Order: sequence, then structure tokens, then C-alpha cells
Amino acid sequence: MVYPGPRAKGAALLTLLAPAACLAPVESLTAPELALSAPETLDLGWLAPGQPALARLPIENVGTGAVQVDGLSLPEGPGTDVRIDVTLASTILWPGEVVEAVVQVVAGPGAPAELSTPLRVRVAGLPDDDPRLPTTVLLGRVAPSGLVAEPNPLTIGPVLYRDTATGTVAIRNLYTDRPVEVFALNHQAGRARYDEVVTRGSFGPLPSVDGVGRLTTLSPGESIVVPISYTAPDGPGEAKEQATWRVGSCPDGRECGLKLVVQGLPDDEAPRVVLQPSGVHFGPTPVGEAVERQLYIRSEGVRPLEISDLTLAGGPEFEAQLPTPTAIPAHAAVQATFRYLPADESLDNATFTFRTNDPLNPEVTVRLSGSGVVLPPCQVLVTPPELDFGAVELLDSVRMEAHVQSTGRERCILFDPQITLDLGTDEGTFILDDSAPRSATLEPGEFVTYAVTFSPSRPGHHSGTLVVRTSDGEQIDIRLRGDTPEGVNLLCTPRRRVEVGSPVPLVATLSSAAEARSYRWQLLAGPMTDGVVAASFSPDANTGPQVELTPQRLGTYLVSAEVETTEGERFRCEIQVDAEGSGLKATLTWDGAGDLDLHLHRGAAAPWFSPDDCYFDNLRPSWAPGPPGQGANPVLDRDDTSGDGPELITLAAPELGVPYTLAVSHFERAAGRTAQVHVVCGRTTAAFDMRSRPFRGTDTGNCTGNDFWTLATVVFIAPDECEVQSIDAYRTTRAACAAF
Repeated sequence: MVYPGPRAKGAALLTLLAPAACLAPVESLTAPELALSAPETLDLGWLAPGQPALARLPIENVGTGAVQVDGLSLPEGPGTDVRIDVTLASTILWPGEVVEAVVQVVAGPGAPAELSTPLRVRVAGLPDDDPRLPTTVLLGRVAPSGLVAEPNPLTIGPVLYRDTATGTVAIRNLYTDRPVEVFALNHQAGRARYDEVVTRGSFGPLPSVDGVGRLTTLSPGESIVVPISYTAPDGPGEAKEQATWRVGSCPDGRECGLKLVVQGLPDDEAPRVVLQPSGVHFGPTPVGEAVERQLYIRSEGVRPLEISDLTLAGGPEFEAQLPTPTAIPAHAAVQATFRYLPADESLDNATFTFRTNDPLNPEVTVRLSGSGVVLPPCQVLVTPPELDFGAVELLDSVRMEAHVQSTGRERCILFDPQITLDLGTDEGTFILDDSAPRSATLEPGEFVTYAVTFSPSRPGHHSGTLVVRTSDGEQIDIRLRGDTPEGVNLLCTPRRRVEVGSPVPLVATLSSAAEARSYRWQLLAGPMTDGVVAASFSPDANTGPQVELTPQRLGTYLVSAEVETTEGERFRCEIQVDAEGSGLKATLTWDGAGDLDLHLHRGAAAPWFSPDDCYFDNLRPSWAPGPPGQGANPVLDRDDTSGDGPELITLAAPELGVPYTLAVSHFERAAGRTAQVHVVCGRTTAAFDMRSRPFRGTDTGNCTGNDFWTLATVVFIAPDECEVQSIDAYRTTRAACAAF
């Protein structure tokens, strides 16, 4: 296998140590010539009790002089019930030579579940604890039952609500010299059972077993594949979708058991239909009078809502203007308008139906109702007859109420209150409260209240009319008036929401013809990095009415804008910006000049510096269908070769269940530098930071003896929820080039 060699970013390759003038005899080797390299970790994977496991540990002489290697030592011992044998004869390694030590591990029944044992190279003439000797950590995981499940946990989904999907788990015999009987440790009536189920959905049945719970007998190295189904629940909720079951290599006893975890992921991105209002009710309506009502079909899921087969069924009193079949984007809506014209005194009903791709509401039915009435003329008293809001400053709001009381001896119906605006008054200046009834039946002496809010958006005089129709075909007109002073005001952007790392425009403008002499933008508060608010303005010079703010961390930022006019007046406002997370974002910075590189690896098959690694030579890899840099395809914004960052990797829509691993490599000129990586994953997960130890090494290129820092693995268990497993391990970039 061929891996990429060093890239031409800087100076020529440097040696680890100063070259010796000549090679000394073996018996007089000295420590200054010592320059050995060995992997930082050696992972044996899964181990069966009593089953020997073999691994090879390469040791390379990367120095300029010969070194006599005498073997390996175990400075901390192998641990309880673990035997480690090393085969490595004493040998002289010349510069550039590699020798392999054969390591055999046998873990007994009493061995710990996780093995982590350091192995240190021995060199003639040096004590075993010399800090310059390379150390490799031997890793392994012991399966007491001799069985391993892959994958574990098994994740099924995302699955649309009420739909069913199937996943498979393979149970493998780790032994290479004996068969293993596999038992279900929880069973009843010839069927394996789950030990625990915490879910709103349901998991399908486990396989059949015999009377003692025997599932099968596996030959050495053989596997059995078990299908498991998952049915998503009827709707969203907070409970965890998970089930566990146990198998073992004995019919009873927990010491030989293997716990399997099955996770179901409901498709929280499914389309969702919401109606506003839920029904269309016209109430008592004068015979011969036409009344209109609107119904809004809203899309409140993540994926677009599709509607089709829109039908109105009912009597001739109802008519409709229906939207055409369409796909409604998330958080958008379409409008249906219904008209009711009663022909006589009677109760009238109709239904409006349509189909959707919402799995919980594939067919929606909306009821329409109204009643025709014939009533004598209304006699009412309006208090006050006019709503005069007086002088109200820009961006302020004032609320007033008008009461309409029935003063006659007969019932009166008021309906369809609406605000009409005079020429020159902007939409939204006068707003009728939602609490105002669409239809109100007043008995003699009863009254109804209509509330109106005046919220001017520009200076000047504003006017309009609140119109209320009555059951005798007349209407009530309530005049609306308000004024806004012509003085100078500062109008600023309202509160904004933005994703971390994305710019948001902020504007501060004067409300009149006044001229601005200067603008000053300031970051007053927000999440901090090294004592400084973690955000930046663009442009940096505060010379205009608009800037772009780019927040780098989750949280709320407070920004102020100050403007001085040519007349010497000063105005100030404050703007809040909420920075939210989405997908996966990792930002690398370091404390001085040098060349560090940010990496994001997908899966765990190919090595680093490969197509599965997003880094400086693979800025926009194609890991999934779709355009580069979008969806499940990441993008690295830039390769900073001389500064201190930042470098940013963004993954907009990570694949569920796929491990993404973050790392930082020391390319060159960064010895002594310390790196910090800030990671945001998911919308509801808090950001986390990791800081490296000082980097070492003076080589140049990818596959060298410089540091390669592996930070953590991130797995998304839902589109906006992730789990982070810290690794915080170091090896050389040479080792990273050769293996994941």
C-alpha cells in the first residue's frame, strides 16, 4: 500500500538529532545517538479468554547511529490474569532499519474488560525507565463469553413514525480452536426475550431457542446474523428508543454473558402538517350576507410537506379557493379561503379534505360550519367612538380598547372585524388583537371588546378604520389615529438567530434626514475564548451603518451601535444575536506561528491522509451523494501554513451512526506550540474544547516523526444530537499515514 509522502510546504526535511561524525562500536553506543520510533498504541481488538492473540510491533531506527535493541519491558506489569510474551532477540539496528517484536497476549477469565499495558523498548546501556525510550500502549478488549456482537450498539433508522425497518447484528465466535454454544440468557416459551426495553416505539421479536435457551452452535470463527425490526412510535416525545438483550456461552450465569444494545431512531425530520385554525366556523351569519374565512396549512417538519387531492364537500352555501397541490417548505404555509353565504335560517356544514406525506396525518379533514339567521336591526353604543393614540415614538407601541354594547331589545350579531388603512399609512401600523372574536352574538345589554395596538415604523401622521359588520347588513366604523414625531431616531436590527461560524448582517440607521458623522460598533458580551468575546466584525473598521458579525461559539452575544450626527447628537442601541449549533463544526487555533493541520476522518477503515480524511490535500471530499461541501460531505475552509489559525471544518448533515474522528497533525515549524480545538455538534449539544500538549518534532511533511494528536470521536445518534468520546492520544504522523 502506498501512502502520500511529504508535501512541499516549507524547508527541507530536518533530522531528529544532530548527525554523529561516525558510527561508534556497539559496546560504546551512547544515548545522544538514540532515535527510535514505535507506534504509540498497538490494538489487539477483541480477545477470547485463554485464546492467544498475536501482534507485531515495528521498531525503527530513525537516527544517524547504530542502536542495540535488547527487547521490550513492561514497566507496569500486565495486570490480573493476563500473560504477555514478547519475542525480540537482541539486535543492532542501523539507521533506517526496522525490526518487529512479536507480542503474544493470553487473557484469562479474571482479566479486566479493557486492557491497557505499556511496552517500552530496551536499549543496551540505558536504564529501562529512560524517558527517551519509545513506549507503546498495548490495548485490547476481553469478551468473557468468547462472543462479540457487531455492530454493538445496533442502530436502526431513522424510521418514519409508524413505519417499520430492520437491522442485523452478527454474533461471532472469537475462538479459533473450539466451537461455542450460544444461549439466550433471557427466554420464555421457545423465544429469546429482551432484558430491558425503554422506548415509545417497539422492537421486533428475537429468534427462537430450545428449551434451555440455546440459540445455535458456532464453529471456530463462525458468525450468526440475527435480524431485529423496529417500529417507530406515533409521534415525537422525549423517551429514549433502546432495548437490550443478552447472549452467552453458558445457559446461566452472568460471567459468560454478552450485552447487546439496540437503538431505534424515529425520523424526527418527517414532514408535519399544522392547521391554523383547526376548523373553520362562521357562527351566526345574516341570511344573504357573504362571509370569508382563511385556513392556513403550515409545514412544521424538517422536510417539505406535500399536499394533494384537495376537496370541498358540502352544500351550495360554501365555496372555496384552494391552493394547488404543492410541496410546502419547512416553516412556510399556503392559504385556503372559504366563503359562506346562507340562503335561509338553518345550520350548514361542509368538509375540506386533503392528503399529505405526514406519516401521522396522511389524510386531513377540516370541518366547516355556519348558521343563517334573520335578525332585526342592531342598536349599539361604541365607547369611545374613536381611538386616538396621540404622539408615539418610533419603535414604541400603545394599546387601546373600544367597547361595542347592544342597547336595543333584540339580539345583535357582530362579525368580521377588520382594519382598513388610509392612504400613506403602512401595513402593520395598526394591529387588531387576536383575541378579537370573529363573530359575537350580543343579547340586550351585553358588549364585546376590540383591542388595537399602534406601532409606528416611520415618522408622520397615521390613520385608519376598524370596521365591524352587523347582522342587519350595516357596519360600525371606529376611527384610528396616531402621530409620530419627526425627530431623529436610531433604528437597529431586531434580535437575530444564526448558526455558529456564519455571518449575520447588523444594521443601524438614522430615522430622518440627519447625517451621520461616525459609527461605532462594539461587542459588549458573549461566550469567551482566552478572555476575549469569541466573535468578529467585518469590516473591522467601524465606518458605516452595517457590519457582519460572525460568532464562533454557542450562546448569546450583545452588540451595541453608537452613531454621532453632524449636529453633535449621539444615539445608541443594543442588538442581541443568538448563535446556535447545527451539524458538526470544528475550529482549530494555536498559540503562535507554525503549521498545524486540522483533520476529520470518516469511519475507521482507511488510514489518515486518505480519501476518508478531510484535510489540506482533500479540502472537499465526496463521502456521500450530493455536491461537495454540502449534506454529508465536509469542507475545510483553508490551510493556514504560517499563522495561528483558525482552520474550520464544517459538516452540515452528518450520517447517523458513523464515527467521525478529529485530529491535529504537526506539519512543520510548530514545536512548542499548543493547539486548541473548539467543537460544536448538534443543535442541543453544548460545545466542547480540547487543548493539546506542546507539539514536538522538527521534521517537515505528512508522514514524519512529528506529533499526530487524535482528539475525539463524534457519533450522531439523531440529526441534532451527538455523542462525543474523548481519545486525547498522540502518535507520529508516520504512524497515522500507515493506519487509522
